Amino acid sequence: MNNVYYFMKKIFNRLYRSVIQYSKIREYHFVEKVTDEAHLVRILSTESIPKLSFSLRALLGMWTDLRRVNLLRQLDELYYKKAYSEYLSLIQTHIHTIIYLKKTKYLSWAGLVTKGTELSKYYLGKAVSLHPIAINDITTSIIIEGYPDKTHINAYLRMMTLQSKKLTPLIFCYVILKDGEEAYLRTLLDKAYFVSKLDTKEHIELLSALNMPSALIQVHEKDKNYASYDIKTFERVYDAYTREGQLEHAKLLFDIADKTGLKNRKTLSNVINPHVINNKLERHYWFAKGDLVKAYGTYRRQNLAQVLSVVFPHQYTQSTVEVIKSRQPLIFASWGPGDEIRFSKVYTILVSKNPAITVTCEPRLHKILCELYPAVNFLPVNRTRRVNNESTFLYDALPHPKLHHLMDNALYQSIKRYDTISMLTDLLSEQINSFLTLKTTDNKSPMTIINDPMLKAEIEELKNTQRKLVGISWRSSIMTTSRNEHYFTIEQLLPLLKLEGVTFVNLQYGDCTIELDELKTKYNINVHNINIDHYNDFYSVINLMQELDVIVSAGTTVLELAGLSGTQTYALTNNHAMLYRVNEESRDLWFNNIHYVPLMTYLTKREVVTHISTELYRVLNEDKTKVINSK
Repeated sequence: MNNVYYFMKKIFNRLYRSVIQYSKIREYHFVEKVTDEAHLVRILSTESIPKLSFSLRALLGMWTDLRRVNLLRQLDELYYKKAYSEYLSLIQTHIHTIIYLKKTKYLSWAGLVTKGTELSKYYLGKAVSLHPIAINDITTSIIIEGYPDKTHINAYLRMMTLQSKKLTPLIFCYVILKDGEEAYLRTLLDKAYFVSKLDTKEHIELLSALNMPSALIQVHEKDKNYASYDIKTFERVYDAYTREGQLEHAKLLFDIADKTGLKNRKTLSNVINPHVINNKLERHYWFAKGDLVKAYGTYRRQNLAQVLSVVFPHQYTQSTVEVIKSRQPLIFASWGPGDEIRFSKVYTILVSKNPAITVTCEPRLHKILCELYPAVNFLPVNRTRRVNNESTFLYDALPHPKLHHLMDNALYQSIKRYDTISMLTDLLSEQINSFLTLKTTDNKSPMTIINDPMLKAEIEELKNTQRKLVGISWRSSIMTTSRNEHYFTIEQLLPLLKLEGVTFVNLQYGDCTIELDELKTKYNINVHNINIDHYNDFYSVINLMQELDVIVSAGTTVLELAGLSGTQTYALTNNHAMLYRVNEESRDLWFNNIHYVPLMTYLTKREVVTHISTELYRVLNEDKTKVINSK
């Protein structure tokens, strides 16, 4: 009897969900099945949303073909299991359902899986048409990076976004920002008619995107309606207070967010992550307070720490004491290669406390790290920000969808051999004072051994010109509105690039052909390309850097490699988030050879470039054998 009851209850619940979800059933026109990829492209490239007519066929189709709740769960499971062929097949079969329900994340994921293909462009185009804010999503930027010629896909996505019926004034602003029209947007904010189109949360979001913390605080303090704030709004206001040095106000808002926003947040562990404001912004707060221990301690709140605590509850620890006592401890390097390079400075401290420690490393860094720290046992392990169809076989056996940020299948299969596991970032706060006390910031560069005869010959040819060699890198390969504030455009570099008597050497990874061609065509400025793989061959990049006179780089992996190389380097930044790394001599906390522009956060990007240009002109002319001039 109970079985019959539960069966009937299940049927009733399904019918009830169907009635609720399809309350506009009469507007819904049932369409035919997708037959092939060309048919799929036609569906994705149109603005229309499929509709289903009120008929028995429609109801049966909805019931048997869609089964909405199960469909979305299946898609989630297939994507996180990295079963991409099955995922794409299910997407194609149920594309009308996904579009009708506006579940754009599944379209973006399909675009990521098929990155670099025409089909990927159409998946992403449909996603931004249905949900235009996706134009500024990091997944969108990663997909765009997969195209050698980005002009066409950027234009297509812009068109689909601007044609969207869901376009709002705020999203229009993101499109304008993506086109680099920040100055135009600032003028719009002076227009009362435009501001009237934004509610308080949208106004705060736009001011945050435009990096206008003072104006943002004014808007917030005019209407402190905390009950209407979502977590992102709390974070934007908190960040603005931190940037403006109003740290007491920031602390007060941090506590208010905990009281009012806890019920709306998602977390795997309330013990590890007890706060609403994200750990990165809290880190900036403690950096602003000058407390490095508490700042680095915020890494323990990050999502990956929560994942490890859930998946490996008996092995995972955030305690240095437990790592020291451990018979066979494993420490995960995490985040990007740049973070790994920077934090590698504490490896010798940890290994001096327990020589049995094994440290995972990005395979591209393995040779460099082994030379730098011969006492450390490094284990090269694949990890990635995003898994695609080509790399799924490396990560499809992992028990949690986020673990690909830390490990691959091979390491997971042998994880039981380690009695404790930690992330390096878990242990940083307990090592930072030792690092500073021991003054280990002196650079110890890898040996300069250029084994590639072609690379060696190319460098020698450049050095024989008797011109100064200056390496240059200005941005990341992944671009979003929030990330762009850290980076520069090629036009902003002109005061530097116009220095005469200098050969500029390209250190930029990713495709920058269009930018360099435009530089040559418009200004007759040539940036020399060395024939190495900047993305995969870090050892050759280090070798090249050590042969340069000076390096100028934005805050990417290139800057960290430059620090490791020992070559004098100027950080191309005016961002407040870098201030914690700047000592009293305007040098870097981790690398003594990296210099910062004094009072950089009070300067525009162009002023930062002008300052570096003037400094290079002075420093490089100290060598009277190689005179440079400023145009």
